[in-house]
Amino acid sequence: MKIRTLAIATVVVAALLFAAGLQSASADPATVKKIETLNTQAMENYDLLDYEEAKKLLNKALATAKRKRLGNDPVTAKVHMNLAIVEFSGFGDAESAELQLIDAVNIDPRVAVPAAYKTSELQSLLDKVKSDIGGAAAAEPVVRAPRQDTVDCGAVDGIEHQLIEEVKSGTDKVVDVYVGAAVGATQVSLYYRPEGAVEFTRIKMAKKGGCKFVGTIPAGDTRGEVLHYFVAAENAADKPLASRGSKGSPNIIEVLSARGGASVVDDDEDPLGGGLEASVESGDGGAPGFFISMGVASGAGYVTGSTEQAENDVGCCFAPALLSITPEIGTYLSDRTSLSIALRLGVTVGANIDGHSPGAPAGFLRLRHGFDSGGTGLTVNGALGFGVIRHTVSLAEGFMGDASQDTDTQVSGPLFLGGGLGYMGKWGNTLRPFIEVNALAGLPVVSSLGSVENVSFALTFDANLGIMFAF
Repeated sequence: MKIRTLAIATVVVAALLFAAGLQSASADPATVKKIETLNTQAMENYDLLDYEEAKKLLNKALATAKRKRLGNDPVTAKVHMNLAIVEFSGFGDAESAELQLIDAVNIDPRVAVPAAYKTSELQSLLDKVKSDIGGAAAAEPVVRAPRQDTVDCGAVDGIEHQLIEEVKSGTDKVVDVYVGAAVGATQVSLYYRPEGAVEFTRIKMAKKGGCKFVGTIPAGDTRGEVLHYFVAAENAADKPLASRGSKGSPNIIEVLSARGGASVVDDDEDPLGGGLEASVESGDGGAPGFFISMGVASGAGYVTGSTEQAENDVGCCFAPALLSITPEIGTYLSDRTSLSIALRLGVTVGANIDGHSPGAPAGFLRLRHGFDSGGTGLTVNGALGFGVIRHTVSLAEGFMGDASQDTDTQVSGPLFLGGGLGYMGKWGNTLRPFIEVNALAGLPVVSSLGSVENVSFALTFDANLGIMFAF
């Protein structure tokens, strides 16, 4: 009898140790530290009043926790708590904050509001959530598996949906949901938000059978690292009656690359030897898809040849090109690299000879690379263009003896090669101020261009200051 009791005790202890070992193995210290780093970065952005960036970093931390099977780890509860702080105190969205607190308490009943962000209102909301969950014996919400099309719709209770774990990048993703008649919904909607987007896209789901509704996230929006979505049964006034997820607490889908793996490198090793923080990007996890920008430039250049109207030798050596407007539109080829079409619309400030041209248009194809996540920070660029740049050149004796007409123009081009250095900042999700210094070599591959008879070489240096709108 003693032997049998000892054997049973041994088996129980071994089982407990094995389970503890599995739990310890799943909570990989490097991954936990990565999530904690994202938590810290997010709250630093929150402290700077950049609530959108804080929310994006916290959602990235949730995606990492999900990918590494740490959904029930206390560090994930902390992420939900920080999201509650951002929603409640940053965006003033108490409903979304409550959903985050429910997730946090279900993971860790002892979770608390950090002292630095504690307010009486947020603490009251947390106390209410703990009381509600405690009264319900902290029961986990039931997640039902998707039903077959032959389901008895009379047995469907509320809204039933199997959460989607992953989708292959660049492919359609069909989403289905079952809605019980007792909900009283007149429509069912799928809401999704690809990485880089601020607002959710809404798709009205089509009814397939008695209680099944189907919608599709198009291939063009399955990109980046993660995709947010939720489904809602609504009345005729678009008011949600039941849902799985919400705008404040969406479901997260991991986006896989075409090869079947994660679309972002998530290597826990640190080949640079700079600590884990070196491997965690501080940006939003990816650049937007497109951008437009507007800038103002001023510069000068080394000029050669003769002036445009008086045909005087320009002498030596530098002449100003005081003002140009620089609109640009482009797309991101990768997280840090963009391709764009840029204009340089020069204004010949100071030229006073009768009949001089008031402008100097040129267009460029530009390739820009930023060294920080999202293409920000220090940038370099290369440009290939066509058009003209006009510099203003003083005439020693005036034009045709008229001393009042003493400033002519020199024309360079029509082929331009150049590049430059710059710095791209970031204000929130969309605005990016920048400053650049560019050098453009105007190559006279033709001797004349239209009415311009003397196109010459010049090396122009521009300082460009502007603002980019990324989306």
